[in-house]
Amino acid sequence: MLHSFKFILLTLGLFALVACEPQVTPFPIVTQPALINPVTPTATLTLAPSATTTTTSTPTRIAPTATITSTPTRIAPTAINPTRTSTPIARATEPSSGWEVRTLLVTSSRMYALMADSRSMLFDSSKMKLLVSDDNGATWAAFAGGLPAAPNCIANVNLDYATRDALYASTCQGLFRWGDGKWTRISIQETWMVAVVYGKPNQLWATAAPNKNAPIIRSDDGGKAWRDASTNLIHFSGIANLGIDPRDTRTAYAIIMPKYGGSYLRRAFVDNAWDTMPTPLNNSQIDVGMTIDGATGDLYVTANGYPQGWQLWRTRNPNASSINAVTWEKISDLGNDNWATLLASSTSASGLTLFLKMTPSNCNVSDAKCDPFVQRSDDGGKAWKRMTIKER
Repeated sequence: MLHSFKFILLTLGLFALVACEPQVTPFPIVTQPALINPVTPTATLTLAPSATTTTTSTPTRIAPTATITSTPTRIAPTAINPTRTSTPIARATEPSSGWEVRTLLVTSSRMYALMADSRSMLFDSSKMKLLVSDDNGATWAAFAGGLPAAPNCIANVNLDYATRDALYASTCQGLFRWGDGKWTRISIQETWMVAVVYGKPNQLWATAAPNKNAPIIRSDDGGKAWRDASTNLIHFSGIANLGIDPRDTRTAYAIIMPKYGGSYLRRAFVDNAWDTMPTPLNNSQIDVGMTIDGATGDLYVTANGYPQGWQLWRTRNPNASSINAVTWEKISDLGNDNWATLLASSTSASGLTLFLKMTPSNCNVSDAKCDPFVQRSDDGGKAWKRMTIKER
């Protein structure tokens, strides 16, 4: 009887141990989520365009320069396809100047340079000044009229190349024009930059914040009234650059604000929809700077030809009737050490002069050696030399 009782107790104990043992739950099968593709840009909703404006294909006087300004916002100066480097970043040996050229405007007799905080963004500069040179960039002085708004309110300064000193300032307070020795507000419309149709000062094109307006707008009355000019324009967050061909004023070019490391090119014929243009290196991303040769209508951009580095490219037929007929040719290699942004161009008897902003990569931004600098080429982009832009 005692043995039976012990057996029963032993049996009950085993059941108790089994009941108290933690239950092992099988690991759940986790499904790796599919990679989400970047958001596909959608066409901007547009208003019905007004009556077509008659334009001439060739103005009576060729623009001495057809400069397209540099981007109103800065892209981080790192290569689109960066490579690892074992070289340590050196400590600053000379303090940075804290300045860089945001926009360079070049005519046959005068140059203007809008200077801002080094590597600053749109509407966040704590300092800004407009410089002018009357000796082909050898010396620079402050523009007598200054600027019409505080530094953190100025997006850009642009120019009507058909009229001396016909400057336009895009600000958070509206659009200002320089004339008769003073700045005058001609529109309350906030813009990021403007492009003036050559020889037709009442015809203005502009970029604007897409969350407030259409990304591209235009005016046919000198800025009093504006209308949407962005039919079928595909973009991510607006337009970084805009230009009108001075020889063929029915053709407009735009570079969209980049989403990642680079950008893309768009083209439209006046009062028609925008198309996506092919770009160099099998439709690679390009920088936001571009310029149009006023003598020929050739369009220039820079692209990163990884692993060779940045390169200067040209198309001689940017306004071809078929977008697929546009072709590109490489002009020169610009290296891997600096991010290359086209600033401006000018034409003279000696040929085409081009200007680049070079932003050093992989270095200490507090060091003067890392300050963005300007280079110029007087032979159409084959050879380059450094250009100093500093107030005397």
